[in-house]
Amino acid sequence: MFTLLVGCPPFWHRRQLTMIRMIMEAKYSFASPDWDSVTDEAKDLISRFLVVEPENRVTVSGALQHAVFKAPRASIGTRQSSITNLVSWLFSHFGLNGNNS
Repeated sequence: MFTLLVGCPPFWHRRQLTMIRMIMEAKYSFASPDWDSVTDEAKDLISRFLVVEPENRVTVSGALQHAVFKAPRASIGTRQSSITNLVSWLFSHFGLNGNNS
């Protein structure tokens, strides 16, 4: 979702060990100008996905109940509406039922 919204991955560094450390510590940012047009709700959901400890991450069903997927499409923006459609399609296409398994 991070990459789909802004076109780059949340964790990147030219030095591989630094990038691995960033992943292990969940160090990412919503840097300008890329994130300026993305809503706070979308940033919140992404923050809930990018959590180190799996038991502290949002579940699929929790993510689908998030404000990003409940907001009127006009208020989310074109890019986020596309993300909503894509995620919904992926969940239905792969038979995901909202559990973490």
